[in-house]
Amino acid sequence: IKVEGTFQNKNHIEQTVETEYTLYLDRKFNFLKLDFGSSSIIDSSKVLASKPKRNYEKKAKNSLRKFVYLIILGLIVFAIIKNTPNQLPSTPLDIPNSTSNELSTLNKIKERVNVEDPVTQNFYNSLVVNISSEPSIIKIAYIHNYLATKWNYLENPNNKESDKKASEIIQSNLTGNDEDFAILIASSIKSMGERTRIVYGHNNSEEHTYAEVYLSNNKEKALSLINELMEFETTNFSIDSQNITHYRIDGNGEYWLNLDNSSNYPGGTYYHSITDTIFDIEKNTYFESRTFEENND
Repeated sequence: IKVEGTFQNKNHIEQTVETEYTLYLDRKFNFLKLDFGSSSIIDSSKVLASKPKRNYEKKAKNSLRKFVYLIILGLIVFAIIKNTPNQLPSTPLDIPNSTSNELSTLNKIKERVNVEDPVTQNFYNSLVVNISSEPSIIKIAYIHNYLATKWNYLENPNNKESDKKASEIIQSNLTGNDEDFAILIASSIKSMGERTRIVYGHNNSEEHTYAEVYLSNNKEKALSLINELMEFETTNFSIDSQNITHYRIDGNGEYWLNLDNSSNYPGGTYYHSITDTIFDIEKNTYFESRTFEENND
């Protein structure tokens, strides 16, 4: 971006001096270069012949130097304000995009959640063919219960990370680790048109991966969905209602329901971690949360 203009200042003998400048910024408004053009006196009515020219030139240079310092200082302040996230104090902080490992993981998750693949599409359609008229929260309960009860857990050899896509997990007869389960159920939730995200929970000795589904940013609506889920689960799956209400409220006031496969129902007990790295598929971003808040009304 190229910005051209002029500025005026007074020299030591009260003359008005106009100077041309050209400012170069990148597309993120970061300072690149500042060039100065010609200067001219536009008000010579107060010329004092008794003042030596050398003093005039020195004063003019000092004024110009001060202006450059002000420009640079202003750009620094602007960059700081522009790059400071507008977040609530408890909001999980954005992990910088320079963190290549997390960015690579996000891109890999998006590739693995391949809802456009015919295998993934047909699998989802087979899950909801008899419940197409049910509300989304009931479909989520059906899908989670089916996947959790049919899942064949298999840890990856040599502790290598899994890279199977949802379609490949389906073709492997629902076999895989916790990360594979999270990828598959996230693909099913995304196929419904609902918002989902993948959470990598970390503690001192291990890591656990699970998915969450977005409920609402309205407390009454979120709790209404949870109550609907509780009633359905206790009626159809004979599950104690105290065990199916675990959800998370993040720093943005959004309500998220746990879809971990450690339980046969959505809303099971959360994995207790020290930090969580959260990958939001819909928003194409990732966060680190160090303050975990679990709720079970």
